[in-house]
Amino acid sequence: MSVGGDATADDLVRRLAKTGHKGAIRAARIVKCPPEFEYLLVWHADLRRAAPRLDPPQPVAWEAMVAYTGAFRLPADPFDFDMLRRIDDIWIDCVPKPTPT
Repeated sequence: MSVGGDATADDLVRRLAKTGHKGAIRAARIVKCPPEFEYLLVWHADLRRAAPRLDPPQPVAWEAMVAYTGAFRLPADPFDFDMLRRIDDIWIDCVPKPTPT
C-alpha cells in the first residue's frame, strides 16, 4: 500500500534523485525494508516534502504524521508511527552537516 499508487523504494530513490537532495537519497538507500513496508518510505517522503525547511532539519512532528494519515484515511497503527520516527532519525543523520567556519 502507498499513497503514490504502486510506488516502491526504488521508485522513491529515483524521485529523490530528481530533486537533488543528497541526504534524502542516502537515507532512502540505507533504509532497506521488505516490499510490504515500502509504503512507509513513501509516507516519510511525503511528510518530509511538507515539513518546513529548517537548518538543521527538525524531526517530523507527531501531529504531522497523525494529520497526514488522517487526511488520506490511511490505516496507520503505532507500529507505522514508530517506524516513521526511526526512518526520520536515519534521514536526519544523513543530511549533510554544515561545515564550521
